[in-house]
Amino acid sequence: MQAILDADEFFDGKNIAVEKNKIIEDTCGIKREFDIYWVYEFGDLVYQTVIECKDYNSTVSINKIDELIGKASDIPDLKLVFATKKGYQKGARQKAKTHGINLLIVREQDESDWQLDDGTPLIKKLVINLHVQLAARITNFTPIIDGNWVTKHTDIDTTKPFNFVDQTDQVFVEDVKACQRFSLQDIADQLQPEANREHGKFEITVEFEDAYLVYWDFRLKMRAYNAAYIIAPPIHQPIEIDYSNELIGVVEYLEKGTKKKIFGDKIVDGRLSRN
Repeated sequence: MQAILDADEFFDGKNIAVEKNKIIEDTCGIKREFDIYWVYEFGDLVYQTVIECKDYNSTVSINKIDELIGKASDIPDLKLVFATKKGYQKGARQKAKTHGINLLIVREQDESDWQLDDGTPLIKKLVINLHVQLAARITNFTPIIDGNWVTKHTDIDTTKPFNFVDQTDQVFVEDVKACQRFSLQDIADQLQPEANREHGKFEITVEFEDAYLVYWDFRLKMRAYNAAYIIAPPIHQPIEIDYSNELIGVVEYLEKGTKKKIFGDKIVDGRLSRN
């Protein structure tokens, strides 16, 4: 009931607190105990509601309705509600209707709760087959530098291997003809496995007509590069979300012919409680 009240737009901002085992003193000075109680003000008027809860394995008889009427008869302006889990006998329903008592059935879920009134099914279980393909990982990147260009334009000793150290995030390739600039990570992102391609270790060689290797302050003309890389097997992980496990219970309002489904985390029929 607290979740239902918190989710109801009518009670927005009223901060109604539902109390259990509430003691109310009637006009005769007799203290009466009610299972559930809440109060709110609207239009300078005070509205009090109590719910008598009976956990019976059989339908409620007219006698139980009479008992509630008698207990509340000397308490003015009290709205009466009766709640049980199995239902009510015909006489109990007639007596409750005559005295303006709302009847509730509080129960566990059944299949009818997972479809609309027209029979349209609601999502009860969601199964996601998660398929994750990790990006390729470059294990070795070897640029093929234009030695004649380097000798002519720089003083770099081309007889010694060019070492990137571990600064791979500072290595870029400028493809002048294609007007593109890309990093080693960009290259790795493009090395995705093709359909039906095995996973493992691979090599690729890419040639250029007019391109440069950019590394810190160096800008060296290159003819091609060779990249060794690894493609790991994809990760398959099924994820199952069973919403029925989150459905705490269902409250049926017999007079209205409606019901409220209460889920965990104070969610009522898909509406999140404000509190």
